[in-house]
Amino acid sequence: MATTPSVGTILYEKPLTKIDWSPFARTARLLFGYGDGDTTISLYGIHLFATRQTTLGPVEDSVGIDCIVRLAEVHEHSAFLDRFLGGALGFDSVEYLYDLAGHPQATPDFVQPRHLTIVCDSGQLDVIFERITIETFGGQEPTDTSTGETQL
Repeated sequence: MATTPSVGTILYEKPLTKIDWSPFARTARLLFGYGDGDTTISLYGIHLFATRQTTLGPVEDSVGIDCIVRLAEVHEHSAFLDRFLGGALGFDSVEYLYDLAGHPQATPDFVQPRHLTIVCDSGQLDVIFERITIETFGGQEPTDTSTGETQL
């Protein structure tokens, strides 16, 4: 089996051109590249979708051709993910987590989410999710970067 390139290697210096996500949706698509994008990341089982602005890029153009990816990583464990799972992000409401299959966090069948961080010139995107596929246009099939297996 061929080794799957890391998310950072695939996305480095590509522009984040479009985000297809709406509040409370459990899935999202992120498009990278020029025109309609040459790489698509699909995220499933979204638990948290957060962005922060920075002054590195133009504020009025938060996503687009000038939003160049400087860093992209998927973490199985991170301080941010651990705080989220532990209910320690400081939200006023009580968090009850369920995976896409409806398993509560306290059960053995619960799918452990991961943490995606993307840092662009315009800001940072943090997503806590269950599954990721990456499709690079030009002949490659969608790949789950956690296993290297092709996703259909």
